[in-house]
Amino acid sequence: MSLTTIESCEGRDADMKALQWFQTKVGLFQDPRMMYLLSQPHGDSYFVIWFYLKDLAGMINDDGYIYVSEGQAMPMELLARQLRRRKAFVERVLDVFEQIDLISRDEEGRIRLVDWEELQDFDKDERRRQQTRSRVARFRQKQGEEAG
Repeated sequence: MSLTTIESCEGRDADMKALQWFQTKVGLFQDPRMMYLLSQPHGDSYFVIWFYLKDLAGMINDDGYIYVSEGQAMPMELLARQLRRRKAFVERVLDVFEQIDLISRDEEGRIRLVDWEELQDFDKDERRRQQTRSRVARFRQKQGEEAG
């Protein structure tokens, strides 16, 4: 498998909104889990892998899941190759991520970012846009009534 295999995961479902970015929280470096990762030998690599997984989850855009196809988990060899890291190191990093509740893995081995919904509350953004549209419409209606 190649990078194009991962890139083909983008936009799986026509109903899903294509993501151009993902959110991260302010204070990330004070999060005890991130501090723990950075304190590990090669902690910077742990951090890079965490953001790589977040990027993959955004490309796939399926509730924080990472996979090749809905029925097939992302092979560890592919992840390791894309990250340019040894497979054993990537496996160890994912085990640590699971231990500190950054990820979970289902029975098929699919990875899911545990806090995806919390961090990527796109409904909140849509609600805010809708509220703004409604507020502007009410304002314009009021302006029209006052002018007329």
